[in-house]
Amino acid sequence: MSLLPRTAEEFSSADYWERFFRKRGEKAFEWYGDYNSLCGVLHKYIKPRDK
Repeated sequence: MSLLPRTAEEFSSADYWERFFRKRGEKAFEWYGDYNSLCGVLHKYIKPRDK
């Protein structure tokens, strides 16, 4: 069950958010991908010397 929208426009839809919170329930949901999916982008823009 994917909580992610199919399009960017869904982020502005009340129906999308109602479904999102109903499906999510009490579970935390912070990231839109796991580290393995995001590490390339993270390492591109965030360097070890960054604070």
